[in-house]
Amino acid sequence: MIHKLDSFFFKPIPITGIVRMRILIGLILIIQALALLPGLDHFFGPDAFVSTLSLYAPGAPHLRLIDWLGGSGTAVRTVLGIHLVAALGFTIGFFMRTSGVIAYLTLISIHHQNLTILNSGDTALRFALFFLIWCPSGGAWSVDSRFKTTIPEHSPWALRMIQLQTATIYLFTAISKLNGHSWRDGTAAYYASRLWDFERFGFDPVFNSLTAMKILTWASVGLELALGTLIWIPFLRIPLILIGITFHLCIEYSMNIPWFEWIMIILLVGMWPDHRTFFPCMSRRMKSLKS
Repeated sequence: MIHKLDSFFFKPIPITGIVRMRILIGLILIIQALALLPGLDHFFGPDAFVSTLSLYAPGAPHLRLIDWLGGSGTAVRTVLGIHLVAALGFTIGFFMRTSGVIAYLTLISIHHQNLTILNSGDTALRFALFFLIWCPSGGAWSVDSRFKTTIPEHSPWALRMIQLQTATIYLFTAISKLNGHSWRDGTAAYYASRLWDFERFGFDPVFNSLTAMKILTWASVGLELALGTLIWIPFLRIPLILIGITFHLCIEYSMNIPWFEWIMIILLVGMWPDHRTFFPCMSRRMKSLKS
């Protein structure tokens, strides 16, 4: 058992999985930051809609670089600008670790500046970025590795931590839902589809059918349980990942929950088996490098 755990966490494997995660997480950081530009003053500036400092318990740790720089509109733009540059460097693998640390600290600062606009996807984004910093995710497909001719291997402990956390998210989400009466009786999806503040595109033949909504309710809980447990069974992993991605795309189509679905899709991509390459074109490139 100990030998298997040691192999699972520390036996060197090609770093393609963590490199893929670095690129996808970096892209979501950039896109998310650019999307904040039109509302910077409303969300983070001195005249923001809400000040969240009062949300912190006295003495609770928090990082608010914007306030430390004076809290002005210039401070907001400075922190976001540094974050964007660092996120770009992290994505392309230019001084990857330094860029990643800066992106992580500025991301925390932006999140701590206004907690009210966040969701659990932002928490998942932070933990994924944290683990990617401390592994050689810049060792391939990056500026830092431009002179390397082979895909290196490394201990996958950081990727495993992301994978375990991802499975834990799904497992405890399903358990939490099973504690709710509306999830057990099959009506939860019906009520969720009536949350007009989150509505994007509806599909009336499904949303107006109680039978269909009950099936969707129970299926979503079942899928989350499977993604938290059965996904570790090798022959089930790829089908569950593909079904999970489809599940999140359907939610993204019907509900407006900023970035959450895309972050979870990236985490599911991070569950892709080590021996299977997600992008065939990259697989061919790897083979050519090895030869």
